[in-house]
Amino acid sequence: MVISPSIIRRLFGNPVVVLPLGAGLVVVLLSVVSGFGADPLVFNQRFLIFLISMPFVVGICVGMGKRFWNPSGYGFLAWLGSTVLAAILSLVAFAYTAPADPAAFSDYNYSHFDRDAYVTANSLRRVVAGGEALPYTVYDLQGNDVPLATLWRERPVVIEFGSVSCPVFDEQISPMEKLAKDYRGQADFYVVYTREAHPGQNYSHHRDLNQKISYARDLQRIEGIERTVLIDDVVGNMHRDYGAWPNSAFIIGRDGRIAFLAQWNEPEKLKFRLDILLQDDGYAAASPAVSLIENSPSGGGGLSMLESSQRVLGRAGFAAVADFVIGFPKMISGSSDPE
Repeated sequence: MVISPSIIRRLFGNPVVVLPLGAGLVVVLLSVVSGFGADPLVFNQRFLIFLISMPFVVGICVGMGKRFWNPSGYGFLAWLGSTVLAAILSLVAFAYTAPADPAAFSDYNYSHFDRDAYVTANSLRRVVAGGEALPYTVYDLQGNDVPLATLWRERPVVIEFGSVSCPVFDEQISPMEKLAKDYRGQADFYVVYTREAHPGQNYSHHRDLNQKISYARDLQRIEGIERTVLIDDVVGNMHRDYGAWPNSAFIIGRDGRIAFLAQWNEPEKLKFRLDILLQDDGYAAASPAVSLIENSPSGGGGLSMLESSQRVLGRAGFAAVADFVIGFPKMISGSSDPE
């Protein structure tokens, strides 16, 4: 059978045909740019799902374009608007159609950011300001065991939670590095690497300890962190019992008691309590503890936070950006919602 040029022109001049091809090409290009992710099997499954759904999505968009953008027919605005809408919907579908990996996924190591995970974890916190710090075994960047109880024997310790995909932690790196230098020899400062705050294709949810240690090494290298970086276990035993928020901070005295507990790290208030603790020879029980449970993220705010979010979420991967944008209304619905 010979296909005449007129049939080809009619076929590819029809928006119903061109639109799926155009939108599909946009999604393919953006998918390649954003990276295939650490798990090719999961990516391929997601990719197949959105390819199968593309004709249905495009059909709806074409109908909307005809009805609302150009009632008289399929004009250029209808084609352009429908293509953009189809691409956006497809990208959202790409970010949210990943099947759960039974061997790796858990409520703690979520594969997509959801603020509700923090609300649930917050109710499980087992430590309180003024109470005893719970001793756990964490790991250094070489994978060696580090018992927490050995850290505060000689001097107070300051512990901050963080991850390579947390914009709020990124905002606090500079002031916390300065504090660590200013109090060198008086208190020891540590970063404890937790789950990914905003997992993406490049820094996905943790499947094993080696992967988590590798991400912690990347964080230290990328940000030039001079504090000692330790890593919680994969299931987050320490992180969950200490509140499971992405950028909490604690001061633990030489007596093993928590002198300062902040749901969101606030370096200035932390410094104030640390000065009092040092006046008490490092013993937390000597002065009232400080508890900041319902505080909000501190930092530069405004353009500074926007810049950090763009940079940190961008390196995590497109899925992290999509999760953040879609979940933003929830994040601003309360003063202590996670970011």
